[in-house]
Amino acid sequence: MKLNLEAVRVLLEICYWRDYRYAYGERGTLLHLLCDVLEPLIEAEDCGGPEVSISGDWLRRFMIGYWRQGDGRYIYTIPTEERLKLIAQFLARKGMIIPAITSDHMGDYLAAQFIRDRRKYRFADQILLSGTFRGAFYGETPLVDCGSKSALIIYFVPGEDFFRVRLIRALFARRDWEVDADLSVRFDRMDYDHLYIDDLFASFGTDLGVIFDGGGGATELEASDFQFISKGRRAHKMTLTDHMPGNAGTIYRLCRKPEEIKPLFQVLGAAGRHHREASIDMRRQKRTVAAE
Repeated sequence: MKLNLEAVRVLLEICYWRDYRYAYGERGTLLHLLCDVLEPLIEAEDCGGPEVSISGDWLRRFMIGYWRQGDGRYIYTIPTEERLKLIAQFLARKGMIIPAITSDHMGDYLAAQFIRDRRKYRFADQILLSGTFRGAFYGETPLVDCGSKSALIIYFVPGEDFFRVRLIRALFARRDWEVDADLSVRFDRMDYDHLYIDDLFASFGTDLGVIFDGGGGATELEASDFQFISKGRRAHKMTLTDHMPGNAGTIYRLCRKPEEIKPLFQVLGAAGRHHREASIDMRRQKRTVAAE
């Protein structure tokens, strides 16, 4: 199942927050973002091309969506192919085409449905919450003998009835004879020991949720301690806890400000390198087999 369109929504919102709404120095507005997305058409107009309209609410409805009056359901709109192409070109100019977000989600949706129903993970109508728990979250655990940096990407695909999740965790373990300062430097430089990329699923209620493995694996994380913004309509903080004894859980925060997005991109960049290295190894194996 491809999540490219849903990934574009997340990436565009991250870019808007980082480079416009919460940017250091002079901040921009959604109108500034719209003009930058339409920049190729505006430049063509300046050279005698057709007039460009910058009116309408189509970009916000695509990127952020809205709650529909009457049934309270969350709705995203899909722009025309021309506008989608302009958005993709804009994100490419910004260096925001990030494979760790845009690559296909590999979870088994039908298996996840079976697991959710068998384990009674249906806490609420997920369509009503589809605008609440979406986005890119970052979490980390402090360094003692080990620590972690994690990216949590949550999507809701129209037509489905729970969320798709990509969880990327970089783990840092104290090496032999390593002192605190050395481990701290490795933590800052993203010199991790292990990297795990899991495609999962999630079902949320208003005060509790579960993130689980749709492939029949053992991954199961309880989501709790939600905090909300936008009059309670957008989750900006949650705690994920596994079932290991003594685990206090990891706090994840929605990444909106540049200082929050920077460590998120560290983890996403590590995942991108991991995918490239795996692809290179696969190509080498194919060449070796062909040579034999």
